[in-house]
Amino acid sequence: MRRNDLDILGAMSLRALGCVFVLLSTGLVARAQEKNHWAFNVGPANSFKDLGSEDARHGWYFSLQHFAHEPRFKFWGFEADFVKEAYYMHTIGGGFRVWPVTRAHNFGITLAGRFWLGHGYFMDAGWGLDYINRLTYDVYTRLNSSPVLGFGSIVKSPMGELQVSLRWKHISNAGTAGHNEGENYLVLAVGLRF
Repeated sequence: MRRNDLDILGAMSLRALGCVFVLLSTGLVARAQEKNHWAFNVGPANSFKDLGSEDARHGWYFSLQHFAHEPRFKFWGFEADFVKEAYYMHTIGGGFRVWPVTRAHNFGITLAGRFWLGHGYFMDAGWGLDYINRLTYDVYTRLNSSPVLGFGSIVKSPMGELQVSLRWKHISNAGTAGHNEGENYLVLAVGLRF
């Protein structure tokens, strides 16, 4: 494929993700009237060589989540919520071998189960799609798979309920093109539930 073809494909992928985000947002607004809750999260995102990433990238993660109790997700007696998330991540990395320093912007959606472990603790497990505006040393395609696994807790504060979580987020092409190094991020996020 020529570079121009890749740019066109990237623009089409971004439009498709935008349409999915609009559909997801519309569904979230409709369900918010059922007294389910939302959370806005922010926190640092870092990939590490110890986690299998060649390109140690760092940046910030922002997300909007919607939660709805889902009895069908109940697992080993643990109650669960269905989590729908739209996110944006900005990272900086590169600057080694022949790869220049690059800034990357990721946009994505994630669908996950949040399993309540008791005493305000939870575990998240899910999968999503991620669009990256430029290729990095470890990510060879713009549209990628993105599984997620995380743990966290709900903390009471004067502002309301905060959720604090640590997530492992993998971004790769699932073996569909080139070599499939992928990026492995740790995201420490603090969210305000409303």
